[in-house]
Amino acid sequence: MSPQPAGAAATQPFGGPVRWDREGAMLQVAADRSLGTVLRRMHEENPDWVVVVRPTGSAHVYYYAFRSSELEQLATEHPERKNWSLESAMGMHEWMSSAIARGGRPLRPAEGQQGPAAARVVEFDAAGRVAAIGEREDMIPQVPAVDTSKGASSDMDVDLGIDLGPMRGGDRRGVDTSTDDSSDMDVDLGIDLGPMRESPVAAAPAAEIEVTLSAETKSEIDVGASARVPFQIELSAETIPLAGSQPARAKKDVPIVVSLSAENEAIEIVRSREFTVDPPGPDQPRTGFFTIKGVRPGVSRLAVAFRQGGSELGVIGFAVDVVQAGASAEKVKGQAAAAPRDIADDDKLALLVEQRVEGGQLFYEYTLLQSGPLNLPFRRVLSKPLLDRGGGPAATVLAFVERIYERVTKELKSLDDLTQLQRETRALGASLCQELFDPELSKVLWPLRDRIKLVQIVSWEPYIPWELVRLQDPASGEIDERFLCEYGLVRTVADETPHRALPMGRWAYLGATFPMGSYPPVGAELDYFTKTSPESLRGHGIVPEPIAATRDAFYDALAAGDFDVLHISCHAESPHESIECASLIIGDETPPGDTKARPVEVDTITVEAEARLKRRQPLVFLNGCETGRVGAVLTAWGGWPNVFLRKGAGAFVGSAWAVRDKPAAVFSTAFYNALLDGKTLAEAASAARGAAKKLGDASWLAFKVYGDPRAQRTRA
Repeated sequence: MSPQPAGAAATQPFGGPVRWDREGAMLQVAADRSLGTVLRRMHEENPDWVVVVRPTGSAHVYYYAFRSSELEQLATEHPERKNWSLESAMGMHEWMSSAIARGGRPLRPAEGQQGPAAARVVEFDAAGRVAAIGEREDMIPQVPAVDTSKGASSDMDVDLGIDLGPMRGGDRRGVDTSTDDSSDMDVDLGIDLGPMRESPVAAAPAAEIEVTLSAETKSEIDVGASARVPFQIELSAETIPLAGSQPARAKKDVPIVVSLSAENEAIEIVRSREFTVDPPGPDQPRTGFFTIKGVRPGVSRLAVAFRQGGSELGVIGFAVDVVQAGASAEKVKGQAAAAPRDIADDDKLALLVEQRVEGGQLFYEYTLLQSGPLNLPFRRVLSKPLLDRGGGPAATVLAFVERIYERVTKELKSLDDLTQLQRETRALGASLCQELFDPELSKVLWPLRDRIKLVQIVSWEPYIPWELVRLQDPASGEIDERFLCEYGLVRTVADETPHRALPMGRWAYLGATFPMGSYPPVGAELDYFTKTSPESLRGHGIVPEPIAATRDAFYDALAAGDFDVLHISCHAESPHESIECASLIIGDETPPGDTKARPVEVDTITVEAEARLKRRQPLVFLNGCETGRVGAVLTAWGGWPNVFLRKGAGAFVGSAWAVRDKPAAVFSTAFYNALLDGKTLAEAASAARGAAKKLGDASWLAFKVYGDPRAQRTRA
């Protein structure tokens, strides 16, 4: 174990001195996984610690830190429990949980009082990754020597904190970045182009140059304090990069726009949000800095984006923790990603969307990026305040979108219902333009409609249905016949640079099954995976691998990540009045000792704990069909795009609300066939939307596509 940091024992924020292990290997698993499959993964990976993640129906998430040897001992003493979930096998309760912390500070009061996990602290970094395990020195059990010839002692269950009561079914669920705001900061614009130098006479340089993009900032800042976010662009041959860096290729004669965006209002960006600089030259790096300020406690992600023309050269992302006091001066390690500049990007309209809260009202700020045929300048415009379903100011995004989805997910019982839905959807698209887009933005875009090849929405949030917007001319009131999604709309998360290569060699699919009949069957699109017709996937010479509709099989597949395409067809559901906690229903089961079928559910918390997708960076297609028994559920509201993309998915497709089976099948089949035929992600999305649109209902508008608009299939 690493030694206790100096001074930490004196403050004793966890009720006693803590010894931290920051070097040990850690395995994170879901509590509804079976003990036997966890043991198998332990034998494969040999972790020192196993962190069990247990969400509850009350929206609380509990963490339990165990040594691998403790789980092995449990299995030895109770082999009959290997097929039980960890939650049931260990009788997990809140009072057995570990404390949680970030930056050495408790995130919530420790509730654990019994068992070894209760003597431990699970520490997370600002990005939400497990960074260390701590043990309270006064609670570490002193294990006496055991005479193995006489068997285990009778109090072993008490030592392990295991409930041995009868099984009744488990419960559900290098630059100075100091915060000193010296007087020269108001004069300094945050950009230093260096002294002017006379360029030596030399041969003309190549059209593109190798550069290194870098940036850094502190891992923590105090509420009310300021910090710098410096950036650099250098020739790669001369680079001395900052903490987060990424190589890239850039044109030597096109200006580079460097911008900073923040995920939420925990951090305020002071003064400039973007700079325009020339590409670097020999001994002429381009440097500058942004200034940020802590507004309220919490974590906010930052994205430093480098763009040239219509291309995104690279993004460096940071997760910064805003604390009340005592912020660490340690620099955060940024997550960097880059893509080569593509001249075809100059046909792309990139719309950067940032959420702003001012005076208790919610706004969106838009930045237009385009340097090709559309000839649009880099400009920013602000939306009008967003309204909730009552017509008052919307305090949150969910309050705004709640009323939108109510209108497009009505139950269809007749042809008249379908006709009315089509009218309402088109009217909704026009009203969204008025609510989301400032008239100045609409005025700029309206005459360019026939020249827009594709649209890329770059934002932090997954909720706003940009696909539903219909442009309107603010002068004449004329409304575009097309929805915004019909312009090849693709989304990108602000701190991600998706890959342009989609291998699409290995395919896997999961189709929900309900042997107990508790839900209607799903997956008309699964014929594409299971049939042998020329129109099926096998007709393309691809044999997909099925994933059994069980938690263990699903978690195993996500942990292995051995696929290039993952298709999930299931139902979706959420607790009443808590749509943002949506879960996926992949099957049903009858627990031992019970006669009533229960759904087999997985949620974003457990998927995030298990998924490891960065090795192959697959395309993930999540199709949540309506259950037929509850209101429509917004699968995107549960955070599914962000979870899969942050765990390594190269592209993601999901529906904003639970769609109908036939349109889902038509959309997915057309989408996959277009990609297999060599179309780009944006072109495949357009083809799929066009095919599903012909069926008449609004399901074709529900699909959100994330990734690089120019991403294409690559062949081995």
